[in-house]
Amino acid sequence: MEGQGRMRLDKSVRDRLNGIKLSDDIIDVTFGHGSLGLQILDVPERGVLVWHLDGQALDSKELKIGAQVVKVGKVDCSGLDMKSVFEVVTREARPVVIKFRLPVADADDVPIPRVVTPPPADVPGTTQVRLEQVDKTLTQRLRNLQASDEADQAVVDKPGGKPHEDVNVVFHKGPLGLQISDVGKRVLVTSFENNPDGSVGQAQKSGLIHFGYQIIRIGKESCEGLTMHQIGMMVSKHKRPVVIGFRKLYERESSKGSKIVSGPRPKRCLCIGRSFTRASLETDPFFFHFQMLCKAAQIKILLNFEDSKAKLQDDKQYNFEISYLPYDQLYEDVVNEGIAFFAWPTWIRGKYIEAYLDEEKRIRNGSTMSPRSPVFRRQPSNEDLESSEGDRCAFCTSQLALREKAKGMDDDMYIHFALLFEGIKARAEEDKKDSQKSYVEYLETLDVDQLYNKCQEEGVSLHTWDDWIKKQCVWGYEEQLYKVALSGDTELDLRDMIKENRNI
Repeated sequence: MEGQGRMRLDKSVRDRLNGIKLSDDIIDVTFGHGSLGLQILDVPERGVLVWHLDGQALDSKELKIGAQVVKVGKVDCSGLDMKSVFEVVTREARPVVIKFRLPVADADDVPIPRVVTPPPADVPGTTQVRLEQVDKTLTQRLRNLQASDEADQAVVDKPGGKPHEDVNVVFHKGPLGLQISDVGKRVLVTSFENNPDGSVGQAQKSGLIHFGYQIIRIGKESCEGLTMHQIGMMVSKHKRPVVIGFRKLYERESSKGSKIVSGPRPKRCLCIGRSFTRASLETDPFFFHFQMLCKAAQIKILLNFEDSKAKLQDDKQYNFEISYLPYDQLYEDVVNEGIAFFAWPTWIRGKYIEAYLDEEKRIRNGSTMSPRSPVFRRQPSNEDLESSEGDRCAFCTSQLALREKAKGMDDDMYIHFALLFEGIKARAEEDKKDSQKSYVEYLETLDVDQLYNKCQEEGVSLHTWDDWIKKQCVWGYEEQLYKVALSGDTELDLRDMIKENRNI
């Protein structure tokens, strides 16, 4: 359930909501786990009304736009405002029964915007992929992509040359969970969509498809040279399950010298497809980025729980690092669970907090820890680092890299920094607020190399990089807003825009 902050309603819509008449008909709707699919709004003299339906709410069939929230579980919502109703819903265990008072029959004609994902269909002929005309900024980013064979055509044409880096994904019944668009002579992936019930869609869940990938094959039929509408028709006619082929594209180097422009593509992965063998992980830049996120999460948790550090038998206090959660297993889990790239830090933090609290409890209770699975290990001292250069862990190596200035994508820590920046851009793009559009456009103008160099010069600690980048982006955007306002070219409500972007 969401409030009005997710979308700005114009005055005409508010006026029509104020004109809704409520009937005496009461219905009960049972909601399970996950998003309710409701958006609600405070309407004077009428209480909290529903103005948007999706997911579970839409599946109920009986619930209508303009319905009044009467009761959540056993809590009477009469006289409560939108925020209070939301808090009640959050506290209630699922499944929960919510009572609604329906509007009169003609209230269904109120022109309130409804963005509804079509339900899954079992029969051919129903659209299963969203066709999308993208804005100018996104189109420019997509046009910057190139296929691997365009970059190295001479090598590909030779016997034993590089193959296309293609992936095949099996799609079952229901929506693909993809948005696609025509870009030049290609049809490219522009974003993902969740299922009607709010769960992660098939495309994103596969973990193999990313922004800018080209659709090249439906079943055994080639799609190269076709338009997005033709591909949409092909998808709707094919029986499920169907295998769809995608081609991985790469960024052309930007004029600023950075190799990262629109997507997290620090360097080409040497393995074909997704593999979790040790050899492939060592060449996967995303795995290194994942490791650094894990290290940052550990440091933050240990700082937050400083007062409850565990003691060894000699009663000496040490700084401890959680080390028994294997990175490769965590990495495989985050991919298999279909966690969005920009949501990795939150997912990782949750895993480590659970582990930290569990092991802290064991230590306090005097539990014996297995020597085969040590929960904590003492972090190496400076003397250790100087005397055992060949045995340094990834964390020690990253500390040394922080002292050096980035020289390009071959710097592992630059890869981590650049992917953090891409995650911030991805989160901004996911936000549907109108004010975020100009912020996303501003982020596209930033030079990652300059940000990284500044970060190095200021000696920012690894575990605070994410927050530091966010602040730099917001401060720079605020400065730009002031410049625009002072130029007199347009009227801006700076107080509202800056207030919103403080929470980015």
